[in-house]
Amino acid sequence: TAPPAKTIPAPATGLPADLEVIVASADGTHVVTAAGDTVLVPRTSSRSFRAFDGSIIFQQTSGQFGGGSSDSTHIQRIAPGGDAVIVAADTGEFLQLHDVDEGDGNDIVVLYSVSTGTTPEDSEEGLYRLDLLSGSTTYLGVIGGWEYGTAPLHLGGDIVVGEASAEVSTSLLALDL
Repeated sequence: TAPPAKTIPAPATGLPADLEVIVASADGTHVVTAAGDTVLVPRTSSRSFRAFDGSIIFQQTSGQFGGGSSDSTHIQRIAPGGDAVIVAADTGEFLQLHDVDEGDGNDIVVLYSVSTGTTPEDSEEGLYRLDLLSGSTTYLGVIGGWEYGTAPLHLGGDIVVGEASAEVSTSLLALDL
């Protein structure tokens, strides 16, 4: 006998009025709401976040794996009053924006990594935490190299979590800051 038929609920139509989704795409950073889709940043974005103060923090492109130049990996912030690069890549460096968190409630904390090197001997990816209120940057340690690294990491308060991989194995990465 055949298994009983599964009933799958119909998908919801539309978004709740108070929901906002930030999307990074080839044609820019979008904000999608029940009222529609608006392009906030009309530049190719690989990762985008809305900070608690309403500003947008985004990475224009990833550069490193797309064959781009390192200056295309800058991390930028658009806030009332203007657009500013908040983390700039030096020549030969590639940045990856991982996450944005509100820190202690009135702060914006940006988690990012910097990759350097082009050979097995000199390749390294370091993880950093930028506190926008104080302007201080903290080096958190090495998270990647020639054949190992992480998927985008997530920051929540003083905890960083994500997936790490090395050649053919993967594992949980968890850091208590």
